[in-house]
Amino acid sequence: MKMTITRFYSLPLVILLTVFSIIIPGNAANRKHLEQLLTNKECPKCDLRGVNLENAKLPGANLQGADIRGGKLNDLEAPMANFENAKLENVELENANLSKSNLKSADLREGKLNNVNLSASNLENANLLKANLKNANLENAIFQTTNLKNSNLENANLHGADLTAANLSGANLEKVDFRQTKITEETVIAKKWLFVWKLVNQKLDKELSGVDLTSALLQGINLDYVNLSGANLEKAELFIVSLKGANLQEVNLSQAKIAYTDLTRANLKDANLQGADLRYTNLTNADLRQVNLQGAKINKETMIDAKWRLVWEITNQKVVNRNMTGVNLEETYLSNVNLFGAKLNNAKLYGSNLSKANLNQASLYNSDLKATNLQGANLKNANLENANLAGANLKNAQIQGANLKGAYLCGAVMSDGSLHGCDK
Repeated sequence: MKMTITRFYSLPLVILLTVFSIIIPGNAANRKHLEQLLTNKECPKCDLRGVNLENAKLPGANLQGADIRGGKLNDLEAPMANFENAKLENVELENANLSKSNLKSADLREGKLNNVNLSASNLENANLLKANLKNANLENAIFQTTNLKNSNLENANLHGADLTAANLSGANLEKVDFRQTKITEETVIAKKWLFVWKLVNQKLDKELSGVDLTSALLQGINLDYVNLSGANLEKAELFIVSLKGANLQEVNLSQAKIAYTDLTRANLKDANLQGADLRYTNLTNADLRQVNLQGAKINKETMIDAKWRLVWEITNQKVVNRNMTGVNLEETYLSNVNLFGAKLNNAKLYGSNLSKANLNQASLYNSDLKATNLQGANLKNANLENANLAGANLKNAQIQGANLKGAYLCGAVMSDGSLHGCDK
């Protein structure tokens, strides 16, 4: 007992407390190796299986060839450490700092590396099969011939990283920063993400209609006047992107984040912006006809024409009983909106989509509703006197108690599906 006490007192107090706070599943050899590591940061080929080094401070530590399988290293501070050839299978390294470290040929299979900092580290020939690297900082890291198959790299920063001959087959690369990333012919990567990498780093043809850019991160690039009609950018992130005059007709931008992006004079007709984040975006003179803005986010800094800001307000805010007499809402997307009791006398609603809208008790006296989609709309007790409903679609609309006195219904599809004739 005396020898044991003397030995512990010979350690610095911080190390002593750290040793007692660490869970060691192994035998005396493990404890000896751990004490060695904490004392002088030198533990090559040590047996540290299942060790708990959470929040430990080990900058520059030498763990070359060490067996740390199943270890808990969350929040570890070990920049410039040496993990070459280390066995780190199923290790937990969440929020750890291993920047500028050597992990050549390290085995990190199925490791939990969420939010890890591996910037400027060397992971050449490392095995990261099925590893979770979500939100990891991998800027300027080396991944030459590294196995990243089926790994999760969602939202990882690969800016300036070297992926020469790396295997990224089956990897999740959603919202990865590919700027200045090095990819070669030997790199194994899905065609979609290879295209995203090219779009971010190379000057491509302006004809990009129908491309799949779902969950892609596009940052700081110029796409002025490009044709992206029919493209899918659902859940994509566009940050400081220039799309002036671009053709984005029928583009799917639902749930996309579009911050500090210039969409001046862009054609967004029939685009889906449902749930999109448009804060700080410039939409000046953009064509937003039939654009779905349900659930979209805008703020005071969003530059958008008054007509379309009003459409956003109608779509996302309470406008019951609002007076909008004479308003211009031509070719707008207002499906499912609540316009109960709204005053829309003399309003211009030509070609608008009001399907399933609630217009109960609304006043649409003398309004222009030509070619308007009112399919399934609630028009109970609405005032449609002298309204122009030529070519409108009223199929399945609820028109009980509606005032249609003097309304022009030439070519309109009525609530029962019949086609209204035209008076000579």
